[in-house]
Amino acid sequence: MISPLPAVSGAIPESGVSGYALSLVSHMPPSVTIDVIAQKSAEPVINTPGLRILRSWRPGAHAAKDILSALRPIDFDLIHLQHEFRLFGGTFPTAAVVEYLRRSRRLKVPIISTLHGVVPMSEIDSDFLRRYDIPGKPLLAQRAIHLAHRSVRELSSMTIVHHPYFKEVLVEDYGFNKTSIEVVLPGTLSNNGLEKASNSHSSFAPKERSVKNVLVFGFLTSYKLPELVVDVATAMQNAPVHFTICVSKNPRAESRSYLERYESLRKSVLALGDKATWSSYVPDEEVPNFFENADLLVLPYVDCISVSAVASMANAHGVKICFSAPLRLLFPSSNLEFELTVPSLAAAITKGLDGDNVNPGNLPELVSWEDTARQTASLWQEIVTRRHSS
Repeated sequence: MISPLPAVSGAIPESGVSGYALSLVSHMPPSVTIDVIAQKSAEPVINTPGLRILRSWRPGAHAAKDILSALRPIDFDLIHLQHEFRLFGGTFPTAAVVEYLRRSRRLKVPIISTLHGVVPMSEIDSDFLRRYDIPGKPLLAQRAIHLAHRSVRELSSMTIVHHPYFKEVLVEDYGFNKTSIEVVLPGTLSNNGLEKASNSHSSFAPKERSVKNVLVFGFLTSYKLPELVVDVATAMQNAPVHFTICVSKNPRAESRSYLERYESLRKSVLALGDKATWSSYVPDEEVPNFFENADLLVLPYVDCISVSAVASMANAHGVKICFSAPLRLLFPSSNLEFELTVPSLAAAITKGLDGDNVNPGNLPELVSWEDTARQTASLWQEIVTRRHSS
């Protein structure tokens, strides 16, 4: 498997993908042997039979060559690439990893790619380019992103996505063959964790407390707008509502504009005083406490390019979800949708906390990490068997 892993155990993961990869390999059946080609700074402390972590590549211009060098001495049956744009140190280094793997004559095994982010062509406009600091015009960006998806398509014997909607996007926008795409839902907790969460609450039942708690949770990214929730907290200053803002800084993001945005968000939350609680990184073992103490989760997404593991965590703990309009396709039939404006979000929060006439909609299916790992291992076996029989 080629993927980043958390840089230091217990510290902020370099991305959601690194946390996903670590959880996936940690829950694999004992019959599976895995070598993870991770970045040189990876230091996760895990003891899983059959798992070996090879700290090999440097993010950036050297990533592709480092990865190929690490693969040469290994005897393996297939390669599983975890993919997200800019994952290997930027747009071009990530594209280079795909191209080096695709063009290498030494690699005679099938490759599976998991796409953790899929951008619909209709989303790539001037506003999209501005949010992601992409230079140029939308038409050129559309062509470049289409080319990047084509490279992944030509590289992969199978492509994995995390929601049926993204499968449709790959087929309709990027020409993928429907039969070569599999949907694998990301795990939420271990089997024991899911059982404990389900026993700790009555699903979506109101929690008896005088001050309700609204939660925002996750990384600060270009496709999220937690600043809107801060504006709503200011507007609801006199309402019996507390806001808990848990937003992590992406260690890979080093641009001045990103760092200034993060610091501005932190200061604006602290300026709310007792109305809000600020937290940056939350260690894995403390995450359930935040959801057990929440009445409502807000997902202020600007774009729909990935599923929300946070939504699954909220679902596991019986926490209702307010979501922005771009996520409509992931939450059909819920009436807790809001537009990206202060009045709309304030109204959705009020409705969600009142509990009357709330339809939470078709929420993400709860899947354990053991189930996700078993399904992934089964797909690995399917590809290997298909190769040997051809």
